[in-house]
Amino acid sequence: MRKQSRISVRHACEVVKFAAVDPGLSVFPAELLATRKATVVTGPAGKYRVFCYTSIGNKPSDPAIITVVIGDGSPVPPQPGPVVPPGPKPEEDIRKDPLFQGISGIVGGLSEPNQRASLEKLAGVYAEGAQVTGLSTLGELNNKMRTLSRNATMGNAIMVVRERLSSEIEQELGADGSQPLAGGLGDKARKLFDRIAKILREVARG
Repeated sequence: MRKQSRISVRHACEVVKFAAVDPGLSVFPAELLATRKATVVTGPAGKYRVFCYTSIGNKPSDPAIITVVIGDGSPVPPQPGPVVPPGPKPEEDIRKDPLFQGISGIVGGLSEPNQRASLEKLAGVYAEGAQVTGLSTLGELNNKMRTLSRNATMGNAIMVVRERLSSEIEQELGADGSQPLAGGLGDKARKLFDRIAKILREVARG
């Protein structure tokens, strides 16, 4: 079992919303804390990014980023543990998916124009990216995703969401572009991108 550590994060403003960007870090529910200017995060050893949002008057602020270091910052290798029965599949109840909850928390702190349309557009990029037929390596798939994003004219829209998804994809698929998609990685990528597309569409519905 991987050891979890708990630390507090504080912001100068009176009411702040916190959202974990990198997978593995959990943010304590704000409604259970005595103050809305601080939060508690838990996770295994490693380095994580936390975005903080507040408001200036009636206008939400741009997100501030905090790097949280747990332990010495080096990820702890996973240890074998008991076999846990699989929970509900994301498609059965996508709102219980931890990635949905992370993306929903980030989007809740944004106030970009055409935000819902941008989420739908990004969902289309991932839905198309799930078609990995004819590709040989992870690098080719990454290039395809970059091309799809350019063709969708995403620009700088919802960049915080896109960074969170990039972190999730690297954690799930790795960063070695020479990895062959044959042997299971292609199927894993297809399922992950299909899951991301469904999550983005559900978040866009609000």
